[in-house]
Amino acid sequence: MTQDTPERLSLDAVASLLLLCGIASRWAAAEFTTQSDRCPVDWTLLNNRCYISKNEFLTFDEAENSCNLLGGSLVSIHSNLENAVVKELIEFLPQGGDTWIGLFTDAEGVTMWTDASNTEFTVNFEGFLEEGCVAIEENDIEYVWAVRDCNTAIPYICARDIFQCASICVEDKVHD
Repeated sequence: MTQDTPERLSLDAVASLLLLCGIASRWAAAEFTTQSDRCPVDWTLLNNRCYISKNEFLTFDEAENSCNLLGGSLVSIHSNLENAVVKELIEFLPQGGDTWIGLFTDAEGVTMWTDASNTEFTVNFEGFLEEGCVAIEENDIEYVWAVRDCNTAIPYICARDIFQCASICVEDKVHD
């Protein structure tokens, strides 16, 4: 049985209203969860993705492998809002900047995200994106994207899709 919280009561009211208006659908009968139920403990939810900053010093490939073990990839960034959230997550790390994101260029000069998503969104960053990996680092004024040697060991940010997470987050969730 579901606990009657104000959020649950308002969702029940909406479902009842839809039924009264003859707009019956699977949505009206669906079980709703709070946003905190969509991501594992210590992850941050933005839209349909969960994010976590990891204060382990790993190379780019090691960081990607670690994110894969957590059910995701190094973070790919597709908007200014997402970029701002990632920068906020970096600020929670003890050392601040110098953090892997999932953008890299291979030996053939092809730039891609480790999760294979599109690379249409980028920001101005320091250095040319030749063969190498991208980190967000702190300069004197702000956080910037910068090309780094992929063998540098620094912290990293992982992201995973909540829809993928729905099947595996139950294992990750810690119940009070």
